[in-house]
Amino acid sequence: MLAGDLDPDHCTAGEVASTRLVTVDTTDSLDRVMEVARQESVRRLIVLDHRNPVGIISLGDLAIARDPDSLLGDISSDPPDTV
Repeated sequence: MLAGDLDPDHCTAGEVASTRLVTVDTTDSLDRVMEVARQESVRRLIVLDHRNPVGIISLGDLAIARDPDSLLGDISSDPPDTV
């Protein structure tokens, strides 16, 4: 089961997607991006270039950029686990 007791075999991406999107611009500084993430209490921000989405920046991305030797930066930079 997914959040909200939705059955993954009978629901759509739109039913589970976030509806409140927080964005930053490609020209925003890392300080500004971190400020927006903190103010909005979000872990991921949509990055826009002339109002077009071009990527997503996560808290892990910010940790790597700011302090790659921090615990979060270290965890975030590791390759994903494989089964």
